[in-house]
Amino acid sequence: MSPDNKVPRLLTSRQLTEVTGLPLWTVWELVKKGEGPPHVKLGRGFRFPENGVGQWLDKRLKEQAKLSSSKEG
Repeated sequence: MSPDNKVPRLLTSRQLTEVTGLPLWTVWELVKKGEGPPHVKLGRGFRFPENGVGQWLDKRLKEQAKLSSSKEG
């Protein structure tokens, strides 16, 4: 890793639940289905790069808005 590459802050599954408000089992299901935020398995658990979680949430919000607007029109 080059010196200019910063290691992102990694969230645990529980920290992700606090940030998103999702139940822990939902986080695990999303990861299992490949629909969750970017993650890496470290040891027995998953870690989620904080910047990837923000991008994942933005994408989901845009998808939700698109679905809502298509139902209205």
